[in-house]
Amino acid sequence: MKLLHAEEVATGVKIGVHANGYWYARIYAYDPATKKDSTQSKSTKIKYEGGRASNKNKARIKATDMAREVAPHIGKTANPFKRYLVKNIAKEWTDLVCELADENEALKIKGKRPKHEVYGGKPGRYWAVNRKETVQRNNRYLKEFWKTLPTQDIKKITNKQLDGLNEWAKTKDWSASQVIKLITQVRMVWRYARDKDFVDFIPSPKRPSENLKELSRRKLKQEEFEKMVSYTRERYEEPGISIRRRDSYLQFHCWLLICASTGIRPPSALKNAVRYKYYSIQKKKGKKELRFLVRPDEKELPQYTANVMPGAWKAFDMLEELYRARGMWEPEFVFAHTHSKKASSGSAGYEIGEPILCYKKQWANMLANTGLATKERAQNKRLAPYSLRGYLITKLMEQKHILRTSTIAHMTGTSERMINQAYEDKSTERAAERLAEELDDWPMDE
Repeated sequence: MKLLHAEEVATGVKIGVHANGYWYARIYAYDPATKKDSTQSKSTKIKYEGGRASNKNKARIKATDMAREVAPHIGKTANPFKRYLVKNIAKEWTDLVCELADENEALKIKGKRPKHEVYGGKPGRYWAVNRKETVQRNNRYLKEFWKTLPTQDIKKITNKQLDGLNEWAKTKDWSASQVIKLITQVRMVWRYARDKDFVDFIPSPKRPSENLKELSRRKLKQEEFEKMVSYTRERYEEPGISIRRRDSYLQFHCWLLICASTGIRPPSALKNAVRYKYYSIQKKKGKKELRFLVRPDEKELPQYTANVMPGAWKAFDMLEELYRARGMWEPEFVFAHTHSKKASSGSAGYEIGEPILCYKKQWANMLANTGLATKERAQNKRLAPYSLRGYLITKLMEQKHILRTSTIAHMTGTSERMINQAYEDKSTERAAERLAEELDDWPMDE
């Protein structure tokens, strides 16, 4: 490329006028180790204005600034002039994680120990399929966040700009723990970029509040739950509705009862769909019937066994009757389609027996039709499917003399700390009542 009025403005940097009438910067980039010359001429986007000194000086400053950005990458990257877009680096890291997870899984199948540890994580943790799925999901979430940044060049993104992740996440229906996972993934992407010399720091974006009580979801009151149950029952019992619609309404009614009577995290994806192979009924002579539901795939947490409270027994029995009536007993999934539907431009199709992954639309309609809907976006101001889990935990916490907090945590797949912080008022009351029971000289009510 021929440049007119060319002159050197710094070591390895020249400016000149291109045939298109703009000042260009010729930046010399020679790597003596590989003997590769990556010299390029880039537009300063400053129009040539004859012989004006101020115009030339402006081009000179711009050219040296451009060279300053390139210099750290000469000899360290294949193309020092390349703009490293954050979405591409994040995708590159995500693909690498998937490869490492697949290799670890292949080793485990052969009875060998995995070898790829989570770089930057706690020692002894390895990339596995469940972590791979989480990384892929979080990468999809972060794609939307990257678009809010003032620049897409990872080399130019600052820690202050990444602080905006926490505020952006408030527009989503996410828990504090989900936001923290996104922040962790951002840090891992930057660690990967730093190892490749694209950036020279690992960010520490602002984290959400640790006040779990403040961040906890809106509590579901007893009268509200009863209103939901009545509404969903009336829907499937409504005369004259089609069989397909009745099946769907009945399943939603059962879903409501099962979530509220087991405390499981409401399933929303194939991986954590409720499966019949994890549901069991225990009958022993001389003892009361017990029912259990194993949950192996909730939020990458250890497997736990939920106690199916009697409030959900009828729901399970009704679903069995439904599937037998449709000639599809026993399906793999507790919530399975009883009819097929062809895919259309507006929605995906499904076959009989395929899982119903969530009830987002029916939940929203129920809230609207029972007067429980709100325009509030904050999760502590509106009801969500997770409120059903909180409903059971609250009920269990009220059984002060029967269940300890550690037992409730074990039954619902969480920790004592989470329960004590989210249900602080109940925890204090439980402690006071236990103390009153243990002390002989506790004042009696006359």
